[in-house]
Amino acid sequence: MRVLVDVTRFEAIPGEQVIIEAHWQLQVTADKRARDGRSVILKAVQGGPQDYDAIVAAQAAGLAEVGAELSQVIAKEAAGSASATP
Repeated sequence: MRVLVDVTRFEAIPGEQVIIEAHWQLQVTADKRARDGRSVILKAVQGGPQDYDAIVAAQAAGLAEVGAELSQVIAKEAAGSASATP
């Protein structure tokens, strides 16, 4: 399997929220299938406009959420590939 990720939006609105948008493609190399998807994550910033640690924490949490979504897709594809194998 191969995963391609294109982060198209990585925005922070200080004191408000972080927005992460990523388009991804999961390529299953054995049968040349591909699954495309998109993740849009909004995370509240738990601090004021000058609290850069809070902005970075929200960005990290958002990226972790993108990773968790991809992990679920990969697990489903792996399970499907394993059950399709004779």
